[in-house]
Amino acid sequence: MPGWTDSESGPSVRSSAPLAAVLVLLVALIGAVDYWSGNEIAITVFYLIPIALGAWFVGPRTGNLLALLCAGAWLLADVYGGHPYQSPIIPPWNAAVSLAFFLITSYALSARKRSEKRLLELMDIKSELTSMVSHELRTPLTCIKEGIDIVADGSSGPLNPTQQAHLRTAKRNVDRLARLLDQVLTFQKLEARRVDLSLEAADPNDLVQQVVEGFDLPARRKGVEIVLELEQGLPPVACDADKISQVLSNLLSNALKFSERGEIRVRTQVQGVALRVSVSDSGPGIAEADLERIFEGFTQLAPGTGRPAQGSGLGLAIAQQIVELHGGRIGVDSRLGTGSTFHFTIPIREQAPAARFVAALHERRA
Repeated sequence: MPGWTDSESGPSVRSSAPLAAVLVLLVALIGAVDYWSGNEIAITVFYLIPIALGAWFVGPRTGNLLALLCAGAWLLADVYGGHPYQSPIIPPWNAAVSLAFFLITSYALSARKRSEKRLLELMDIKSELTSMVSHELRTPLTCIKEGIDIVADGSSGPLNPTQQAHLRTAKRNVDRLARLLDQVLTFQKLEARRVDLSLEAADPNDLVQQVVEGFDLPARRKGVEIVLELEQGLPPVACDADKISQVLSNLLSNALKFSERGEIRVRTQVQGVALRVSVSDSGPGIAEADLERIFEGFTQLAPGTGRPAQGSGLGLAIAQQIVELHGGRIGVDSRLGTGSTFHFTIPIREQAPAARFVAALHERRA
């Protein structure tokens, strides 16, 4: 066994030699049970155990070898088990049929394992490429932004109104592109679980009020009123205040984008052992068929607005990742024509237990 390899499974798997040896012994044990029980007890399903473990954890060649050993053990148990069959052709027939069944099982599991490995490799490549491209774009984007600012403030000479208007348009689009890049980078870090939480005790109502203040002016410009319904006496929650603020900002931005009039209600309340924060808008609502994919990355929905969606489609996906890192849940209640209510919960814990919980959560996901 010291030179044991399974080349089809990738690099040398010498570390899997002990497992292969154990599985061979398991085949022998199952064959012995089959021999002593004769044809009175069906042992077929037990032969699948070493085959499945070998094909999945060691490789396809190991799975096929174990399939051959299991078929041979089956044949020996039938021939020498003390329970002869009426026809001498039955034992080899049973062995042939079982071998085909075992090989199919080994092949299917090995193919699934290879597909899963390849999929993980492609996901890693996609994440690395996205992060690299995003980082590489930040430097020229910063230079473009600084150049526009220098020209816009008149340092390089006076501008006429038309030139100023063009520069304002360019600056808006550069700022929008910078925000999109930041969202892509944040989403990639969250997907890769490379985000650490800085847990501190925070007053949830103060946190909500600070975020809402930043949306007060844009809401008034659209003729939308933001109404706060904050439950008094809420206990402090241990959370990463900046990231929870980002969650609420994403929900408010989404609500404001699809609300042309009416109001947006932001509510806090205790729900069992968790804090629940909800954002309700008076927009066009979301079709039931779209509710299942609303939190998927790069998903853009513009239900009933008559205009295309804007943005990267990552805001809600980022919000979901952050909430789940806190051990909470996020969801949406909506129907077409009735507006939408996005809500999330985070557990109410003291700071130290929350820190231990999040550390354990990171270890489990790693």
